[in-house]
Amino acid sequence: MNRDNGPSHPRPARTGPRRVPASRGTGGGAPRRLASPTVSEWPGVLDTRALDQSLHLNLRLAAVVCSRRMEAALRDRGLSAVELVTLALIQANPGIRQGVLASTLQLKPAYMTKLVQSLQDLRLVKRTVPANDRRSVELRLSSEGEAVTTAERERVEAFETRMHAGLLSPAEQRQLLKLLKKVWQADDPDDFEILRVI
Repeated sequence: MNRDNGPSHPRPARTGPRRVPASRGTGGGAPRRLASPTVSEWPGVLDTRALDQSLHLNLRLAAVVCSRRMEAALRDRGLSAVELVTLALIQANPGIRQGVLASTLQLKPAYMTKLVQSLQDLRLVKRTVPANDRRSVELRLSSEGEAVTTAERERVEAFETRMHAGLLSPAEQRQLLKLLKKVWQADDPDDFEILRVI
C-alpha cells in the first residue's frame, strides 16, 4: 500500500549569480592575480653612493672582508680571529683580568668566559684567582700558548702584508691604523658624528 505524501513541488529555479568556490590557499578570499610583468629599472651596475658619507657602514664592510680572509688563513690551525686576538693580548699583558679583556674586546662577560674556557681546553691559557680578589680571574698563557701565539702572530703579520699589498702603501696602512684606533678607543662615541648611520 502506497502512502500518499501529497503532491511533489519542483524546487524553484535559482536566480542571480552563481557562487564560485574560493581557491584553496587564499584564505577564502578572491583568487590572487599575478602582477603584470614590468621592465626592471635597475641598470645592472651597483650604485654605492649611499655609502660614500657613512663611515660606520664602510668600517663594517671592510671588517667583514678582512675577517673572512683572516678566518680562511687561520682555519688550518683551528683558531678564530677573536681567539688569536685574545691570546695576543694575554701574551702582552700577563695576569690581565678576564673582565678587563672582555671590556677591551667589546665582548659580553658570558661569551668571554666561554672563549677563555675553550682556550683553556686547548691548554693554551691558564686561569688563576688572585688572593686579594676572589671574584676576579687572571689570565696567562701556558708554555704551549706562548709558542702558538708567537708563531701565529708572525704568520698573521705576513698574511696582512700580502693582503694589503697593492691596495695601501706602508704610509697609508699606518695612517689607517692610527685612525681606526682613534675611533674604537674613543671614550664617547657621540664625539664622532660621522659614525651615526645616515
